[in-house]
Amino acid sequence: MGNTSVVTGPGGVISNLKDLTKWLQTLILNGRHPITNDSIIPSAAIAKTAEGVSVFQQFPLDPSVSPVAYGLGQGSYSYQGHYIVEHNGGAVGHYTVISRAPFDGIGIAILTNAYPPGGSPLMELVKWRLYEKALGLKHVDWDSK
Repeated sequence: MGNTSVVTGPGGVISNLKDLTKWLQTLILNGRHPITNDSIIPSAAIAKTAEGVSVFQQFPLDPSVSPVAYGLGQGSYSYQGHYIVEHNGGAVGHYTVISRAPFDGIGIAILTNAYPPGGSPLMELVKWRLYEKALGLKHVDWDSK
């Protein structure tokens, strides 16, 4: 019997920028493959996983962000009027966010080595700044909040 142990990345995830780019493109295209345009995930499944069923964060830190709804593994909210859907993951030593603005065709993947669990606020600052630049939004001074 052969060796069945597997070496994995943080949280058991083995991925890279190329894979995450395809994944975000597929999500933004409602389950269609970014090159072949074949349906590889039913669009109803993409919509269902982004459907908020409970309020996760009632009171945002700034009026530019709406309350966050949480559904089947993803949070959804509005940032300066743009709909955002994302999933984050964290454990001691790493923190990630896979975020997208599906109506704007923008996706952001941020992977960090961070301590404590929950990651560094710096990751959130980077995410907001990327959305501000990509969407031509007003800059919010999150450092002062």
